[in-house]
Amino acid sequence: MTPLVSIILPTYNRAARLSASIESCLCQTHPNIEIIIVDDGSTDDTRIVAEGWVSHDPRVRYFRQQNKKLPAALNAGHHLAVGDYITWTSDDNRYEPNAIEIMVAFLESEPTFGMVYCDMEKMGPDGTELGPYDLLDPSELPNSSCVGACFLYRRSVHEAIGDYRVDTFLAEDYDYWLRIFLKFPIKRLAGVRPYRYGFHKDSLTSRRQGDVIVQTAKVRCRHVIPLSQRRGVMWEAYWNAHWYHRGRHDWMAAWPCALACLRLRPLCAETWRSAFGTAMHKLREHRRQTVGALEDRKAAARPYDTANNRSGAGRDRAA
Repeated sequence: MTPLVSIILPTYNRAARLSASIESCLCQTHPNIEIIIVDDGSTDDTRIVAEGWVSHDPRVRYFRQQNKKLPAALNAGHHLAVGDYITWTSDDNRYEPNAIEIMVAFLESEPTFGMVYCDMEKMGPDGTELGPYDLLDPSELPNSSCVGACFLYRRSVHEAIGDYRVDTFLAEDYDYWLRIFLKFPIKRLAGVRPYRYGFHKDSLTSRRQGDVIVQTAKVRCRHVIPLSQRRGVMWEAYWNAHWYHRGRHDWMAAWPCALACLRLRPLCAETWRSAFGTAMHKLREHRRQTVGALEDRKAAARPYDTANNRSGAGRDRAA
């Protein structure tokens, strides 16, 4: 029998992007699939879009939960999945029609491997092709989150590894890949690109890159970094995140990273200089926001004061 593949599609307030992703799942040349849409408490038209697809195709299932972030949404989808193989995709990415077929064929022919992943094609927000996105081999996983978004693993792997950790939000996938890497052989199909990875400014990774840097370092320290090196790895992560936020003039986000650097290297003069500069920028930003808020309150109060003054003057004249 053709093995069943469960494709989990977590989504949150992306109704406009959802249909194209669902359609790319349904168009797979592998004939035996189920699609589990996990709505993580969306407040837009996600439910309407998803239920439309459920009524259109019996392979599509829809589950809604309160907003608990991506790791919890993935766990909900895995608990509902019944496939022999499992994967998950994103609402801003697209499968090529033969993606699942390619990965199933490899795992069916190579029973010693627990997971397989492919290279990808980069895609712009309007669907334009931006060129190849070639990944690193699994041997680099201790140093880099190199699996990407086109992957497939056996149900037995998920049963052995367990749920995604909810405390690794923004690096939940990397944490999972490392846990698999430490127990099962993984294969990269180099040069095979049956997946289009969306690049746009509204993606979670783009908006939270500083947090991704820190979370990725925490995951590495949990699994592959010796205890004696963890302090240095975390200092470097907070340092890079600090300068990422400073480059965006986001002083409020840069300041906690600067404090973390000071805690990790309290005797480093460079850390103190950078933290002092960030503190000055943060203070000016706070002052600017405070003055702006006061001006807004004054502006909002003026019509009320004017009306009161006029009514008071009228009473004086009447008296």
